[in-house]
Amino acid sequence: MDNVTITNATISISKTPTEITVENATLELLVGDSVGTGAALTPADVGELTFTSSNTTVAKVEDGKIIAVGEGSAIITVSFAGNDDYSAAEDKTINVKVIKYDSKVTIEPINNTVYPNNVTIKYSIENKTNVTVTIDGVSDDKIIITNDTITVIGLDAGEYTITILNNESNIYHKSNDTKTFTVNKQTTSITASDVTTTYNINKDLVITLKDSNGKALANVKVTVDLNGAKTYTTDKNGQVKVSTKGLAPKTYTAKVTFNGDTNYVKSTNDVKVTVKKATPKLTAKKKTFKTSVKTKKYAIILKDNTGKAITKAKVTLKVKGKTYKATTNSKGKAVFKIKKLNKKGTFKATITYKGNKYYNKVSKKANIKVIVTFKTVSKGSKDKSTVKEIQQALKDHGYYLSYKGHYLKVDGKFQSCTERSVKEFQKDKGLKVTGKVDEKTAKKLGLI
Repeated sequence: MDNVTITNATISISKTPTEITVENATLELLVGDSVGTGAALTPADVGELTFTSSNTTVAKVEDGKIIAVGEGSAIITVSFAGNDDYSAAEDKTINVKVIKYDSKVTIEPINNTVYPNNVTIKYSIENKTNVTVTIDGVSDDKIIITNDTITVIGLDAGEYTITILNNESNIYHKSNDTKTFTVNKQTTSITASDVTTTYNINKDLVITLKDSNGKALANVKVTVDLNGAKTYTTDKNGQVKVSTKGLAPKTYTAKVTFNGDTNYVKSTNDVKVTVKKATPKLTAKKKTFKTSVKTKKYAIILKDNTGKAITKAKVTLKVKGKTYKATTNSKGKAVFKIKKLNKKGTFKATITYKGNKYYNKVSKKANIKVIVTFKTVSKGSKDKSTVKEIQQALKDHGYYLSYKGHYLKVDGKFQSCTERSVKEFQKDKGLKVTGKVDEKTAKKLGLI
């Protein structure tokens, strides 16, 4: 080919440049949020962008959205590697900060209560997770949680602090609230009726301890100061029984004290106990003595109101203007020696025990009879006056009237006629026939 010049040439064809743009280089998200990446490639539709997270536990990109996975910070790197026609773009970054939601625990004001009542606590939680309830010094089995209500059972009296914790989660921050409440001691009361009794006779002072609800408090220590302090334990009825036997007669004030304990308030009460003197029993019976007995011994018995002998007690006997003294022995017996009571007759005696700080005064009246002692009268007696009495008594009974037609005189001579009449009288009266006027015959004749 003429006039043709062939020259080799190098032709350079450049790729089209690209650029990545992001709307927000910094994002703050809440856990669980998802937002678009806001990243774009220019020119558009020339390729796919690549997203790389520096910490996928904090943030990751899926389906064009940044997903907040967990609390923390992550850098999302946006890349375009280029292709045959377009050059790689300069990487861009998106700084992502992921934060958790706040939560809030609110415990409502707690009303104080009184032992042994339960405590009811109301609460609310915003953004609730796993909840932990603690009360200082209280075991979990006493804490019952139902929905938004906590019931605490079996608490002793005292001040308590409750803490409700809403625990940390992947989404929510932990939070808590604390409140205090008081279980007050329950008031108590001691009741007892005043006691009136008699020395030597037991009548229990019955004391009852109850709480303010009227419940009897069993197995509780109660101190009773009644002529000396002593501690008792209440029975199942909340009672103690204190014996009054042995207390000297007077009026006492029994001071009763319950000192309180963990759950109950102290209480006291004063109770009047009156012990009266006892009235003893004085036994004094009628007694007959003969005039021939110079010292007449008269006995009485003095016993207390329970039938027990009162020993070493001084007693008096007054008869016919004369007062005699005696002292009781171990059997309560006292013997008076009466020396000036020698004439025939019936005399009223007054026996008196003046009493002491334990016993009342007591008196008893009794008849003391003194009879004449009859000496046997027989034939030939020189006691004309007595013989005359015998002869007259025989006549009065229809004897000693006449003998062989002769009238028998009351002449004081105890001879055959008198003896014969006495025998007839004794035979008729069923007496031993002796002809002598002995005591039995004299009684039948009415001489004594």
